[in-house]
Amino acid sequence: MGTEAQVKSAQLSAKKRQLRLRAMALAALSFAVFLYLETQDHLPWEEDDEPGPNNASFDTSTTYEYVDPLEHLRNCTITFQPPSQEKEEWSTKPLWFPAHPGTMEDPFHRQLITGITGLDAGGKSFYASSKGMKLKQCFGQTETATCINVHPIVDMGNKHPETRSDKFYNKIVFGLRNPMLTLPSFYNGKQIKYHGLCEGCQVPEDEWRKFRDEWLESMMDAWGNNMIDTWKRMKKYSIGMYLVNEHLWDPTRGPLVLQRLANLLKEAGFATPDEAEIPCIWLKIMGGEEAVKAHHESPYEYKDYIPSYTVAQRELMFEKLNELALKFANDTEFVDVMREYQNDIRTTARIDTASGRMLLSNSTGADDETAGVLEPNDEHNETAAAFAPNATFDQNGTEVAVKKEDRQA
Repeated sequence: MGTEAQVKSAQLSAKKRQLRLRAMALAALSFAVFLYLETQDHLPWEEDDEPGPNNASFDTSTTYEYVDPLEHLRNCTITFQPPSQEKEEWSTKPLWFPAHPGTMEDPFHRQLITGITGLDAGGKSFYASSKGMKLKQCFGQTETATCINVHPIVDMGNKHPETRSDKFYNKIVFGLRNPMLTLPSFYNGKQIKYHGLCEGCQVPEDEWRKFRDEWLESMMDAWGNNMIDTWKRMKKYSIGMYLVNEHLWDPTRGPLVLQRLANLLKEAGFATPDEAEIPCIWLKIMGGEEAVKAHHESPYEYKDYIPSYTVAQRELMFEKLNELALKFANDTEFVDVMREYQNDIRTTARIDTASGRMLLSNSTGADDETAGVLEPNDEHNETAAAFAPNATFDQNGTEVAVKKEDRQA
């Protein structure tokens, strides 16, 4: 026993000596590293000539001048000549241009299509009519390139697009705008057209809130699952392009959007300008440099206030767009636009709180005291059945038409 105890004691002493030696070695190494760093101009992993991702070097002596994307268009010229319009018949077929109310007003649609085709009345509304011009449902005495409509928000009935495929080109232009601004614009425009609000005026904010609180979910369903789904399911047409309002107004993307529209119209047989003139034509269509800059400062067309939402309503819009993106996941272009809209809603929507303050969209609500505060016609148009303030929606989110006499009452 005594011998075994002595052996264990000797082994334990040897282990303690090894641990002390290791500790001394580590201390010596640490001191050596400290001395080395104190005598160096930079750390050993810093390489001035090969900056890595964590130690990138930048030349702060160089200044970069901002280049205005509109500058090169200030003195541009347009030589595109519209084709002769003195015909009784045309070999072309117009394209359907569905867009939810509030996406694009008829005057701007006409301006857009006239600019890219040279046709004085190339862009028509399905709801406009004129006995003198023999105009009805986009056909009359002048050639039609696009036929804007809000089907099925206002259902065409027996004039359903698929029953008229022999008269229309088989690709459509689908207009899109973020519903965050489309829906209040639609409501405001309706009040101007049918309920006595002065031209260019904005409904009182409390009135917008009341409408929003009652109808937002149904309106989102009408915007997406009803209107978009209806056109995407049509068998006799395909979507030739999405004309995204936000992209069209962008100085970089706008000319590209217009070029794509020109290509589609050319495919359908319409005369369009040379590619080199598209940027200049784009600027003219948009109203000039000042109009473009003003739009970027305030992209909502009514200027008294920016329409607001509650936090719950912001999330509702976000989720509805997410549902659409998942539903049409194989349409990558559409999905990309939905993701853009989701991001805009999350980051820029004006948010109501219980106290009435307007918070930045990414705040969490009334209890977030650190959130930043935001300061805030066609005379023949017969979309008369649509958009009365006391309208009802069916289970698909479609606004049920009311009779003209009920609307006037």
